Amino acid sequence: MIPIHFGSRDRLMLGIYSPAAVPRKRRGVLFLNPWGIEAMRAHRSIKQLSDILVRAGHDSFRFDYYGTGDSFGDDRDVTLSGCVDDAEWALDELLGAASVAKVTVVGLRLGGLVAGQLAARRAREIDQVVFWDAPPTGRAYLEELSARASIPVEDFRQQSGYEISPTFRDELLSASLDGLPGTRAKVLVASSAASVDPAPLGLKAKSVDALAVESLNCWEEERDFGAGAVPVELCKGIAAWVA
Repeated sequence: MIPIHFGSRDRLMLGIYSPAAVPRKRRGVLFLNPWGIEAMRAHRSIKQLSDILVRAGHDSFRFDYYGTGDSFGDDRDVTLSGCVDDAEWALDELLGAASVAKVTVVGLRLGGLVAGQLAARRAREIDQVVFWDAPPTGRAYLEELSARASIPVEDFRQQSGYEISPTFRDELLSASLDGLPGTRAKVLVASSAASVDPAPLGLKAKSVDALAVESLNCWEEERDFGAGAVPVELCKGIAAWVA
């Protein structure tokens, strides 16, 4: 694993590039995190999936959006449009480091909303997208978070101490996967539930596959220090689809 600082002088981020094991498949995988406490809890699962894919011959790039994790900035700097821009920067880092022609994007939870926009923007390089427990809309995502906190969505301002800025909130309220990522990419809708129906997401893609492996949500707390469960079989299923 190779730590990489990237971005710009006033928007510096931290990424982790993991070179593929040989024989290399010449495909990169870019991971797009959830947000807030969900990102902390899902860290182990994302790394586990990354390790599986690296062993299978794929280059991997994980990173923290600006204002999150080990990147510079704080939570008040996070916006959905900013996350998409950060993801594009990360894509360029992966393309440059790995010298791959094609990329799979894996978006977990909020990362799914980012993945749809990024794949539509960079259709030439991104030909596979995995929407992992992704909400169909930003409004649905906010409603889910607010219900869990027993706070009306119109009063929802933070998640477990992570502040949602007015700009971030407004962008989420208008964000949707409907019509994304476009007709050039193949899509996998992966779910921790017993079954999954991709239709409500409104995705537009070259092909849409579904994978449901009932397991504990990796983005919810399983252990009292903030760690989520690692859904090993779901990770293996995603890796098999990528291959």
